[in-house]
Amino acid sequence: MLSSRTIDRESACEILGAKIKTIEKQAAEKAAREETEKQKKEGSVIKPSRRTTTRRRTATSPVVKVLTSATFIRGVMAILSKVMK
Repeated sequence: MLSSRTIDRESACEILGAKIKTIEKQAAEKAAREETEKQKKEGSVIKPSRRTTTRRRTATSPVVKVLTSATFIRGVMAILSKVMK
């Protein structure tokens, strides 16, 4: 009877240890992938914020031009002089 059985020489501890190592390796790879994706997302988030800053500059530039123009200032001064009389 003993001769018909095959004996597994690997112990339960060794089997579980190998499974744990495999799971730990997969978890480390997953964490590395998530970190890489996070960095990519952060990089893409930074770019739009730079673009919005540029848009703000161009949006305020025409307003500043109008407020500092001679025609606008003359108009405001004329209105003020009429109100003061």
